[in-house]
Amino acid sequence: MASRGRLNGRPVFFGLWVRWGDPFVASGVAGFADDLRDEGPADTWTDPTPNVGAVINWVGITDVADALHGANIRSWVVSWLGSQPDREELAKRLSPISYVRPGLPPILTIHGNHDPIAPYSQAVRFHEALSKAGVRNQLLTIDSDTHGDFTDAQMLNAYSVIREFLLKSNIGPVRGPQ
Repeated sequence: MASRGRLNGRPVFFGLWVRWGDPFVASGVAGFADDLRDEGPADTWTDPTPNVGAVINWVGITDVADALHGANIRSWVVSWLGSQPDREELAKRLSPISYVRPGLPPILTIHGNHDPIAPYSQAVRFHEALSKAGVRNQLLTIDSDTHGDFTDAQMLNAYSVIREFLLKSNIGPVRGPQ
């Protein structure tokens, strides 16, 4: 889904949807926005700072370092980061929870309470950290033991919550030229 509109008088393009392919990208993009403008050719962004209007985090891991060891260890994270000497630091840099601070755009996290891939406890900690930082956010907990393979009824509910969340964030359908 992509939508063009205005947020606080500035143009915004909202079109980031991540479900299973890149598990931490959606929630992290808000924290990385300032870093993104420093990557690539000078003309990457016509506006010097990308304006992320909101983030929808579908079942995303939010603390990669937490998945390297202990109760939340995930073999895919261990093998992804390998045995490189700086893997702990890299894991922290790749973790959206490391970028929580006041001023982030609204973030909606949708997560199953028994997700076998991305620990639900991370979604809860992410929600708590965002709330403590004063970031408008919501955690939609879905009763599921899958990694996002929700029932039709659960998906309909999730899309309804997304719609309401975006409307409350002043992001909605665009009518006519901007």
